[in-house]
Amino acid sequence: ATTNFDYGLEVKRSENLSTDAYWNQDGIPYSVQALQFNEDLIIPITLQIEEVQPVKIRLFDAQNFVENQPIYVFDTENSSYTNLRQTDFTTTLNTGIYSDRFKIVFKTDGVLSLDDHVFNTVDIFQDNFKSILEINNPKLFTINSIELFDVLGRSVFSISKSSAEHSYSFSTANLNNGVYVVKISTNDHGEYSQKIVVNN
Repeated sequence: ATTNFDYGLEVKRSENLSTDAYWNQDGIPYSVQALQFNEDLIIPITLQIEEVQPVKIRLFDAQNFVENQPIYVFDTENSSYTNLRQTDFTTTLNTGIYSDRFKIVFKTDGVLSLDDHVFNTVDIFQDNFKSILEINNPKLFTINSIELFDVLGRSVFSISKSSAEHSYSFSTANLNNGVYVVKISTNDHGEYSQKIVVNN
C-alpha cells in the first residue's frame, strides 16, 4: 500500500449518501483505503450527518495486526481516545460534515496539541466525597475556559473566563455517575484535557 491510489486495494465512494462515513484523499472520498501501517499513522475520518443522531464506530475485524496493538478513535473536540479493541466509540452529532474532528490513531502520545508544561503543572482532581471538581493552577496560567464533556461528547458544563486564579472548584453533585473529560483552554499554552470519574 502507498499514500497514492492503489488499484485493487482501494475503493472510491460510489454513492453520495446524505449520511455516510468515508476517508478523504486528495479531495476524493474513499469507502475503502489501504495504507502502510506504522505506529505514528493518523487516519482522518469524515462523517457526513443529515440530521441529529447517535453515531457508533466499531472494529469489525483486524487482520495481520499484533494482537495487543491498540486502535483508537481520537475525538479532537474533547481530546478523548476510545480503544476499539475494548469498546465501541459512540457519540451524538448534529447535522453537518465532520472532516477534522475524528481520527484513527494507534498511540495516545504525540497527537494532542497540549503544552507539556501545562500538563505537568495544572492539577485536576475529582473529589467524590464532596462531589466537587477541583482544578489547581499553581503557575497562575491565564484560563480562558473550562468545559466538561460526557462520554458521548456532549458538553455538560462550560464556563468562559479570562483569569489566573490559584484554584477553581465546581459542584458535580447533579451529574450522573460516569466518565467525563475536563477540557481547559489557556491563554498562552493551548489546551489541556483529562478524564475524571464522577461517583456521587
